[in-house]
Amino acid sequence: MADLIQKRFSTIETILKMLNHRELMFRAIETSDKRQGNAVIEAEFFYLVAEYKKGLSAEKQKEVTTVFDYKNLLSAKVLDDRRATDGVTKLWFNSVIIDLFRLCKISLYRPLNKTSLLSAMTPIWSILSDINEKQLSLIPGTEEYDEWTDTLNAHITGLLGRIKANITKLEQIGEQFQEDIAEEAERELPDAMKLKFEHASKLYRREVQPLSSFLDKDTRYEKGDGILLTIDALKNVFVRNGDLEYQALMTNYYLQYLDLFEPIKAVADNISIYLRKTKEAIAQHNAIESAYVIIKQAYNKTLSADRRLKNIKLSDLQDLAPERTLGKIKRPAPIQIDKKPAFLSNVFNELARRTLQNAHSIDDKLVFEDVIQKDSAVAIRHSIRLNRWVTSHSWPENVDFIAHAYEQLKNTFEGFKVPDLLEISSTLVTSKQYTIKALPAFKQIREEDPDTGVVTEMGYCVRHITATGQHSEGSDGNQ
Repeated sequence: MADLIQKRFSTIETILKMLNHRELMFRAIETSDKRQGNAVIEAEFFYLVAEYKKGLSAEKQKEVTTVFDYKNLLSAKVLDDRRATDGVTKLWFNSVIIDLFRLCKISLYRPLNKTSLLSAMTPIWSILSDINEKQLSLIPGTEEYDEWTDTLNAHITGLLGRIKANITKLEQIGEQFQEDIAEEAERELPDAMKLKFEHASKLYRREVQPLSSFLDKDTRYEKGDGILLTIDALKNVFVRNGDLEYQALMTNYYLQYLDLFEPIKAVADNISIYLRKTKEAIAQHNAIESAYVIIKQAYNKTLSADRRLKNIKLSDLQDLAPERTLGKIKRPAPIQIDKKPAFLSNVFNELARRTLQNAHSIDDKLVFEDVIQKDSAVAIRHSIRLNRWVTSHSWPENVDFIAHAYEQLKNTFEGFKVPDLLEISSTLVTSKQYTIKALPAFKQIREEDPDTGVVTEMGYCVRHITATGQHSEGSDGNQ
C-alpha cells in the first residue's frame, strides 16, 4: 500500500482519474463553499474520501486512495498548497481545477429543451385527437379503452417524472448561481467567468425558458395546447364519459403539473439575476483589462524610452477618453416643462405684483420685469397705484362710493378708465375695514374716449360704504 500511495500521476492523468470520481470532488467543492477561498480542511477531505470509497471495489478503492493522496495532488498541481492556519491543516485547491469541476457538475444535467418537450407531448396530442375524431373506444372496461388509457397514463406520468427530475437538477444549478451572486467572488478568473456565463445563458435559453413556458397554464403551441390545457381537455372527456376514476386521476395530474410552475419560475429568476450581474462583472473586467493595456503601452512608449521623463504623455492615453467627445456648454438650451406659456405668464405676473406691493417706490424697476411683457408691467404698476389710492382714501359714509370714486379719479388719476371702478369695488367689498350695503337702485356711468371716440358704459348696483368700528377709531385718531 505504501508503494501504491507513493506513485505519482501527471497533471492530465490525475485530472482524468478525478473526473472518473467527480462526485468526490463535487462534495469537496460543496465543503469549500461553506468557507471563503478554495481551501478544504484536510481532516474533512480525508473523511469525504473514506465515505466515498465505501461500496467500491478493492481496485477502485486503491485508485481513489492514490489519486486523492495530497502528495499526488500537490505534484499534479491540483493543490496549490498544504499549510496550517490557526492550528488547522488545510488543502488549497487550484482555482482553475475548482472552476473546471463546477462546469462539469452543471454539464452533467440531462437537458429537457423545447424539442424534447414537444416530442413528449406528441403522443398525448395524438390520443386526444383520436378521441375527438371518435377513433377510440369510450366504453369503460373494454380492452381498447383500457389500452389507450394505460398508454395515456404512461405518457403523462413519464413526462411528469422527467420534468420533476430536471427541475430538481435545475434548482441545484439555480442555488449554485445564487451562491455565486451572494459571494461576489472577485477572485474568479475572467475566462472562467465568461465560460460560466456562456453556459448559464445557453442553459437559460434552451432549458429554463422553454420549461417555464411549458408549465404555464395558458401556453398553446402550433401543434396543440400546453400540458395543462391538454390535461384539462382530457379531464372533460372523462367527465362526459362518466369515468370518475380517470377524472380524478387527470385532476391529480393537473395539480401536480401546476405545482411545478413556481419552482421553475424561481430557477428562472435566479439564473436571470446571475446572468445580469455576471454580464456587468465581465464588462468591468474587460474595461479594466483594456485600460491596463493602454496605460502599459503609453508607459513603454514614453517613460521606458527616456528615463528623464516623469510623466506619460496625455496624447498616448487618448484611447481612454470617451468615444464621443463632449462639447463645451456655451448657452443652456431652453428648458422644456409641462406647463403652458400662459400659465408661466400668470406666475411671473403674480410674482411681479407681489414684489411691487412691497416696494417703497412704485417707479422702481420690477424684479421680474425682464421676463414679463411691457404691457403687463404697466398694468401691474397701474393696479398697484389704484389699490394704494383706495387704501389711503377717506371714504364718505352713506354715499354711492362708485360714483364718488369716478368723480374723484376721472380727472386726477393718470391712466384712469371706467373698468378701474370694478377693481375698486372688488377691493372695498373684500376689505375687512368696511361694510358694504347694497340699495335697490341701479345707475350707469358712460364715458367717451376723446382720442378714439370709443364709448364705455358700466351699469352697477348702488352701494353705500360704512367703516367698521376699528377703522372709524383709527380714522378719528388720524384726524
